[in-house]
Amino acid sequence: RRIGEAAGRLLASMVDPGDTIGVAWGKTVLAAARSIPRLRHDRNLTVVQLSGSSIGTSDFSPEFCTSLMANRLGARCINLLAPAIVSTDELHDELMQEPMLVNQFRMIRAAGKVIFGIGDIGPESTYARAGISDADALAGMIEQGALGVIIGRFIDAQGTAFATPLDGRTVGITLDELKAVPVRICAAGGARKMAAIRAGLGGGYATHFVTDMATANSLLE
Repeated sequence: RRIGEAAGRLLASMVDPGDTIGVAWGKTVLAAARSIPRLRHDRNLTVVQLSGSSIGTSDFSPEFCTSLMANRLGARCINLLAPAIVSTDELHDELMQEPMLVNQFRMIRAAGKVIFGIGDIGPESTYARAGISDADALAGMIEQGALGVIIGRFIDAQGTAFATPLDGRTVGITLDELKAVPVRICAAGGARKMAAIRAGLGGGYATHFVTDMATANSLLE
């Protein structure tokens, strides 16, 4: 909660009129959305959802984080009208040709600022709780070298994108597209996530990092 509150204050201080802001999901991002100072409704802001939706995350779902952030900022809200994971690569490719999704991804790629977290992928992680991937598949990815997750995309210990069978079925921003956003606020902390955070920062996904003192000290050591 405290990391999210700090990230929300940071984002609010950086918002410019006319901004398009991309929002990821998770407990820390939701805390940021809940605590971000309210802004006037005359700034012509747009908030866009960066990854598809899931039915297993009612308390920190992508659509909830995005909608709440837009409400607090007095912004236009663009929810991504597709599942986070679809059943086949072919369905994904067909879906991505739908005019509505083409327009939504055009707005996602136009974002000048994003807020996101870095997660671990253990059995108690937010990603596991979201029910996006079954436990056996997730355990197999960990055995092969997957270490963390950023907006539904896996990374290894060096912060490099880790290829999985889910990649071609995932609806959402890619890691390369994330890196193309000028301002990238990452909010994450905690001993359980330490390896994943170190990998994500080493991979260059954040321009700004919000964390707690214990995590910061461990990273500096």
